[in-house]
Amino acid sequence: MRATPLEGLWPRDLMVLGAYTMRPGTPSAEVAARANLKGRQVVRSARRLVDRGLLNREPAPPDRPSESYSATEEGATALRDLSMAVEVASFEPEMLQGLRNWDAKAPFTRWRNWEF
Repeated sequence: MRATPLEGLWPRDLMVLGAYTMRPGTPSAEVAARANLKGRQVVRSARRLVDRGLLNREPAPPDRPSESYSATEEGATALRDLSMAVEVASFEPEMLQGLRNWDAKAPFTRWRNWEF
């Protein structure tokens, strides 16, 4: 079986990737507040995603306290593919038999419904 770019990531990593895919440059404090995470969890997830090549990190401008993140093309594509697979699987419950977490759609509905 072929490994995917998202293999081994935590659900919070997917939420962080989704946030920076939808709103590049959003401050990590805002992502943390909207995703109900702690700031250090967002930063840790963002670093893990940068290491995997799924997020870009840009240095902080002088007027901002933290660096800026945005999804790479690979990150955005992998997340879009996973989101589509989850939507298809939601119509076919037997396709979800291998998943331990039946709330697999939660990260996607959360960032998709954010109002900025």
